[in-house]
Amino acid sequence: MIKGYFTSGTSARSLPSEISFQGSLISFNGRLYRFDEVSISERIGNSTRYIRFPDGVEFETTDNDPIDLWLDGINEHRTLRKISLLERHLGLVIVVSVLMTAFLVFLVFDGIQRAAGWLAPTVPVEWRVTLSEGTEGWIDSSFEDTEIPILKQQELIKTFNTWTESSQYPYQLKFVRYEDTPNAFALPSGTIYVTDALIKMAESNEEVMAVLAHEIGHVEAHHGMEMVIESSFLSGLLLVILGDASQLDQLAVGLSTALLQNSYSRDKEREADAFAIDWLVKKGEDPQALVSIFEKFEAYEADELEPEKGDETEEATEPKDAGEPSKLEAILDVFSTHPATDERIQLMQERIRQIKQTQ
Repeated sequence: MIKGYFTSGTSARSLPSEISFQGSLISFNGRLYRFDEVSISERIGNSTRYIRFPDGVEFETTDNDPIDLWLDGINEHRTLRKISLLERHLGLVIVVSVLMTAFLVFLVFDGIQRAAGWLAPTVPVEWRVTLSEGTEGWIDSSFEDTEIPILKQQELIKTFNTWTESSQYPYQLKFVRYEDTPNAFALPSGTIYVTDALIKMAESNEEVMAVLAHEIGHVEAHHGMEMVIESSFLSGLLLVILGDASQLDQLAVGLSTALLQNSYSRDKEREADAFAIDWLVKKGEDPQALVSIFEKFEAYEADELEPEKGDETEEATEPKDAGEPSKLEAILDVFSTHPATDERIQLMQERIRQIKQTQ
């Protein structure tokens, strides 16, 4: 029995009274109240404590210990009841656990990619430029100056600038001297690099521009930005959701890492192929140029993979350079992300046929 005073909701006058506990119920003024029907103030030392009932009556007392013991019993009872419920529904618990595990796996392997696809288009252009500056400076300092004639460069840059002058991205076309890999690659800012080997492999400016249309497709579809966010997901989330530009430095590191460790998925490459076909048609160019340059890529790759004579007798010998590849070699190797498979070339031809049928 706990002694104290009560006040009604209609009078400030306090009258002596008492309450008692019966299991999980409170007995007061001849009535029983459930635990969840009353409001009990927190204990602060030995100060007065208040119990408020649903009919507006308030009970006050300084006898705090019995109340604490009762509350502890109520909490223990609730915990035991939850455990009992879990035991009775063990099958449901197992199902929920499996579903939660599956959700976490989805989040790690698929959810991040989906989130990156949603976040990438929201990254402002100025942030993309800042993000790309470090990688761009590193690439510029790593390559030797191009050997492509100035006149040839000017012709390609003129067409490229005309193509991209109305875009929201500050596109730039840069040439880099690298004879081993015919390739082109784009940064999220819109800076596109072309190797000398690609210029020399192409039979015409139209073939080079077709490759550039493919790279523009990667930029416009935010593929590079998605790859950066996937590689540094937490920083990308803070950057976009909170507008925390301090995360740009972390993402800049992530950009170099992403370029060195990742390549575009087949779906993204196909998307860029389709963009390039549509872009070339829109600009009044022959989309067949994309097919012809990719056929050259295919022939180049087949030639690279073909064993040289005498390989069988040299298997046990050490390679000429047994050291680790440099960052420059690694990035160029990864940037060979244009596998000119028969499937992709066939898809290009099919898209060209469909466009011609609608013209």
